[in-house]
Parts: sequence; C-alpha cells; structure tokens
Amino acid sequence: MARQPVFDRKLNTWAYELLFRHSASAQTAVVTDSEAATLQIIADGIAIALPSVDQRRKVMVNFPQSLLLKEVAFALPPQRCVIEILESVEPRPEILEACRRLKEHGYQLALDDFVGQRGYEPLLDLATW
Repeated sequence: MARQPVFDRKLNTWAYELLFRHSASAQTAVVTDSEAATLQIIADGIAIALPSVDQRRKVMVNFPQSLLLKEVAFALPPQRCVIEILESVEPRPEILEACRRLKEHGYQLALDDFVGQRGYEPLLDLATW
C-alpha cells in the first residue's frame, strides 16, 4: 500500500489517497484486477493507514464499477473515507443509483482522473470533489 497526499488549492494536505502496490518495494502500481486491489486496500490499508492519519484528514479509496454495485463502500466509515470513482466507471443508471445511496448515507464522492468528459455530468453532479 502507498499513501499519496491530496492537496487543497493552498497546497495544504487535505486527504491521503490509499493506493495498491503489489509489493512493499514497488514504487508504481501493477494492477491487473482493480476489484482485488480495492479489496486489498479495504482489508489491509484502512486498518494500517487510518489510525496514522490525522483525524482532520480524509482517506480516499479507488472504486471500480463492480464494487460500487456490490455496495462494498458501506464497509468504510463515511466520516473518514472518500469514495473515489475510477475513470473507467461509466455513468449508467445503476451506477448513479449506487452513488445516490452512498451520498444518502453520508459518503463523499470524488471522480478519479476526470477531465471534463462529455456524458459524465450526472456523475459529476453527485460528486463532492
């Protein structure tokens, strides 16, 4: 697991993105299965990282479409975790509904690597960040 700071506009650390790494010495990710990578972060990363992160900071976890639909995010504490929706997730009706449920339960949503793609406005409307 790696922890990458996320900065606000004033370059203050706002959150930390938890990233999967295939080994302790890996400097970059080799992700062949995004679902397995996210589940590994949830299983190990949250337990290791969350206690060491200042309570005022959030942690961000990447979520592929399959885990959004399986409602796996509900295993995370909404007051500390931001659900980061991977760029491969398309704003289909079932995804939008899953995101609405998360928002109703207090989760914040972020779009990973969003660069203004057309058609993503409904998902962007649900995003907090």
